[in-house]
Amino acid sequence: MAGVKGRSGRKPKWTDEQIEEAAQDLLDWLEEDREDHIWFKDWCIENGLPPEYLSRWSAKSSIFRQAVEVAEQTQEARLVDGGLRNKLNARIVALVLESRHKWAGRQSLTVTQEDTSKSLRDAIMERLPEDRAEARQWLQSIADGQGVGPEAESVRGAAAQVTAMLNLRDQLEDTGAAICDG
Repeated sequence: MAGVKGRSGRKPKWTDEQIEEAAQDLLDWLEEDREDHIWFKDWCIENGLPPEYLSRWSAKSSIFRQAVEVAEQTQEARLVDGGLRNKLNARIVALVLESRHKWAGRQSLTVTQEDTSKSLRDAIMERLPEDRAEARQWLQSIADGQGVGPEAESVRGAAAQVTAMLNLRDQLEDTGAAICDG
C-alpha cells in the first residue's frame, strides 16, 4: 500500500481512491492478526506512513473516518479482552483505555500497593458508592469483568461477597422495619 515517491523524493498527493484503499487496508490489517494487530501506529509504520495521516485522512474522507472508528472499537474490545485474560499488561491497558477510549470517567477498581495489606472485600467496600442502586450497578459491572485487571477472578469473588453482604443488610433492614411496624 505504500505510496510511490515522485522525482523530487516527495510522495504525490493522496487521491480519494488511495485513501479509501488505505481504509480497507487498515481494516484488513486488523483482521490479519487478531492478537498482535492492536496499535494503529504499527500499521502506519508497516506502510511507511506518518501516524498523523490517520487524523488527516479521517478529516478528508468519511470512508477513512468510518474505518478508523471501527478500528478504534476493535482496539477497545481487544484491549479489554487482553487485560481480562492476562494477555496484555493491565496497567498499560488501563492507561490506553483512559487516554484513548474515554474510560477515565468510569469508576474502576484497581488494586493498589496499599490494598495488598487488606482484603479485596475491604478495598471494594471503601470504594462502594453511597447510593445503593449505583453500588449494585458497579458491583454488577465488576461481576461482568469491567474495570478489573489481572486480579479479575479474585476481584469478582470479593465483589460477590460484598453483593451478598448488601443483600443481607437489605433483608435485615426489611425485617427490622416489619417488626417496628408490627
